[in-house]
Amino acid sequence: MRRILTGIRSLDDLTGGLPTGVSNLVYGSPATGKTSLSMTLVAESLKNARDKEVVIAVLTESWDMDRLRTICARKGVKQDSLNRIKTYEANSFGEQHKIITEVVPRDVEKNDWVPALIIVDSLVPHYHAQLLNTPLQHLASKAREFQGKLSLEINNLVKMAAGYESLLIVNSWRRSSAGRSFQEKWRKDVVGGLKDNDVLIDPEAGFGSREFDVIGGQHLVYMSKTVIRMVSTSISENIKAVIMEKALSRPTMLCCLVKISEAGIETYEGKPAPVGEVIRREIIKD
Repeated sequence: MRRILTGIRSLDDLTGGLPTGVSNLVYGSPATGKTSLSMTLVAESLKNARDKEVVIAVLTESWDMDRLRTICARKGVKQDSLNRIKTYEANSFGEQHKIITEVVPRDVEKNDWVPALIIVDSLVPHYHAQLLNTPLQHLASKAREFQGKLSLEINNLVKMAAGYESLLIVNSWRRSSAGRSFQEKWRKDVVGGLKDNDVLIDPEAGFGSREFDVIGGQHLVYMSKTVIRMVSTSISENIKAVIMEKALSRPTMLCCLVKISEAGIETYEGKPAPVGEVIRREIIKD
C-alpha cells in the first residue's frame, strides 16, 4: 500500500499521506471544505499524472468547474490535463448505484484507463433523500435495502481502488441532530436499565463509546481505513479543522487547521495536536 501526499503540509503531517487501494472517508457538515479538498486532490493528481492515468469523479452535488479550473491553474496544472478528469453526474440514488457498480468499471476497462484518483462527492444525498421520503412504517426495511446498496457501491469502489492502487476519496455528511439525539437517548436508556438491574444489551451504549457521527451506515466506516472529519471554526469562515478519527498506523483524534483559498485547501499555522489542545490554543486562547 502506497501513501500519497496531498500537497497540504499540515494535512500530510496529520495523515502521513493518504493510503491507496482502500477507502478514505471524509465527512462533515455543509461548507466545511469537503469539496474544496476533493478539488485540491484532483489538481495534485493531474500535476503528477502519467500515461493513461485519469481522475474519476462521481458527483451527486454539482461542482463549480470554474473553481476547479482556477485551483488547477494555481497548482500549475496544464489546461490539456483537465481532459483526464472523467466526470459522472448522478441525479438519483438508482442512477448513482448504476454509475458506481456498472458504468464506471465498464468505462475503465473499455477505455484502458488507469484511475489514479477516484472521488465520490458525496455518497449520501440521494440515499438520505430516499429515506426522508419513505413512509415511517416502511423505514426500517427500506433503510436496510438502501444501506445494502451503499455497501455494494463501497465494495465496488474499494475493489477498483485496490486493483489499480488508486487513491479513493468518499465524501459523506455529518449525522443530523435527530440522529444524534436518538443515540444519546439510547445511551441514557441503557444506563437507566442497568440501574434497574436490566440485562445490558448494548455495551457500546453502556460504556459511552465514541460513535462516528457520519451518514451512510456502519459498513461505510468499517470499509474506510481512514476517516477524516472536517469542521468549521470561529477563527474565520475560511479556516477549517481537520480531525483524524480513524487511521492505519497513525495517531487518532489529532487535529490540524487548513485554509480555503483560490488555490483550494492550503496549510494554516500550527502543527497537528490533540483536538482539545487545538481548541484551547486557537479558540479559547488559553
